[in-house]
Amino acid sequence: MIAMRVDKSVVIYLDFKGEEKVVFKSLSQNPGIGGTQYVSVLLADGLKRLGWDITIASNQVVFFADNNFEFVNVKSYSDLFDISKEKKLIISGETHKKICPYTLSKYKKYLALNLVVWLHHPYYYYGVNRYTARSFVSCGFYAYLSNCALRSANSEYIRNIVVGSVRERARELSPDKNIKLFHMSNLSNYKGYIDFLKISDFLASAGLNIECHIVGSPFLYEPMSKKNTDFVSHQNSLIDLRFVSQEQIFYYGILGAEKYDVMSACDFAILNYAGRTEAFPASMLEAQSVGLPVLVKSNYGNTEFTTIVVRDYEDVLNIIRRSIDDVEYYSNLSKKSIASFINFESQNHVTMKRWESLLLDSGGLLSEAGYSSYPFIKGSYLVFFLSWVAVLRAFFLNFVKKG
Repeated sequence: MIAMRVDKSVVIYLDFKGEEKVVFKSLSQNPGIGGTQYVSVLLADGLKRLGWDITIASNQVVFFADNNFEFVNVKSYSDLFDISKEKKLIISGETHKKICPYTLSKYKKYLALNLVVWLHHPYYYYGVNRYTARSFVSCGFYAYLSNCALRSANSEYIRNIVVGSVRERARELSPDKNIKLFHMSNLSNYKGYIDFLKISDFLASAGLNIECHIVGSPFLYEPMSKKNTDFVSHQNSLIDLRFVSQEQIFYYGILGAEKYDVMSACDFAILNYAGRTEAFPASMLEAQSVGLPVLVKSNYGNTEFTTIVVRDYEDVLNIIRRSIDDVEYYSNLSKKSIASFINFESQNHVTMKRWESLLLDSGGLLSEAGYSSYPFIKGSYLVFFLSWVAVLRAFFLNFVKKG
């Protein structure tokens, strides 16, 4: 009996904004390029270790200091599909949204059999037929449920790969010491940056000595610069901070492994306080790896983690005050954080096996003979047309109302 040859070739596409060159100094730490691109590179590395032939494609030039991926620079999505040929192709949901209906229609046979769309946010919807990919993979369970509500066919759930730096902490809190709060994001409101500053000011108004330690940048590819600080100053001007001075706020910009030193010196993390935009927030697990208790308001994409869910600022204050008064309570919060990280990290091999199983599934969504029987392009334009009808109707009704 002749064994059938299994094609283990895959192209993973990285989409960057504006930069001419991106350098990965180490795969063990996020170099400050954004979570979507970083976990894509982690996936590429994991598949390569399982014997896959990996090609990284990108709209920018990417260098890998500690891994020799085959790299292709592409100028258009048509170029991307042409170089991928019969290989499997993994792109993000954000990239999928950018591809015009004509290109999707032109390559629909290839896409239906080979394209995997990796969804890094909940409630993914785009006005195209679901048959533009063989699979839509959500990286978090909350995201999976929300995406299934919009697209139940060919949906999958596979957790992200987890990285961190486990460090035991023996930090004790006291009323006369500064309470160090940690935040890491792109410093935008939808990632909870404004909430973080408001919470810090509220805690200071209650008599706590607060320090704010902030890692991140609104410009994902740059170190802290004048442009960054001007943006931060503008953001801060939108908030009336009455009890926290600028001398109590420390900005570090984009950090690699050094961020774990900053985390380890802090007492609590407040990351993406509302959590609505998250599918699988890696920053929380990174903070938990050093034993930081993570405070969040809404569970949403944070449901899978051992985070501390609070209802309002008063809850945050009560938890911190109890941690100051009860050493054992705070120690247990720290241990639970580390245990949460270890639990997720231990599942990395399962994540890789699930990805491999998904890519090796030869069925695809549609058969070679039957893919064309599903209308795609007409449905896309219909949704597009009806969407604009709804928008124009809303403008007209608003105009009539004002008139």
